[in-house]
Amino acid sequence: MKYYLFKAGEKEYKLRLTAQSIIDTEARLGYSIFEVLMKTDEGKLPSIEEMLIILRGSLQKYHDDMKMKDVYDIYDEYVENGGDYTGLIETVTEIMKISGFFREEKGKERSKAKVKAG
Repeated sequence: MKYYLFKAGEKEYKLRLTAQSIIDTEARLGYSIFEVLMKTDEGKLPSIEEMLIILRGSLQKYHDDMKMKDVYDIYDEYVENGGDYTGLIETVTEIMKISGFFREEKGKERSKAKVKAG
């Protein structure tokens, strides 16, 4: 199974949305995960809350039972080590690609350092 490798400080996290985590995340959001990224097409940015809820959902496959407080700590560590909000949006986009929300364009390859089979 493929996953996106996300680094926050010295820790690395495997990220992937599964059917169960998608349903749980959408229930928490109150709408489709895909709608979150559709905002960028409309010139709007998704909220940090939306991004962190999706991040939490993507952690569940390999890092079971992550609470929102854990996700806040991961995000804070990510920012303290040079990460930023727009980088998180790119991360969520990559997670969605791996999780089957949309196909990559032919001829484009994902960074092998970021996406791994596991």
